[in-house]
Amino acid sequence: MARHLSDFGFRLMSLEFKLRDFVRPRDSILKEVGIKTGFKVLDYGCGPGAYVIAVAELVGGTGKIYALDALFG
Repeated sequence: MARHLSDFGFRLMSLEFKLRDFVRPRDSILKEVGIKTGFKVLDYGCGPGAYVIAVAELVGGTGKIYALDALFG
């Protein structure tokens, strides 16, 4: 059975993501990887999908994004 975050836990996690993105934006991280239009990308361990929109812009309409995450209880 999955554990649910408390309201405080969720807000803390959200703040952590916002701070991470402020310090090192996703776009700058993805530029290092070299993703281009038409690529097929697997976001392994995607969690809530923080990189999906940024990757979608890079791969364009001819690319594909696959997101995979596992929940272990």
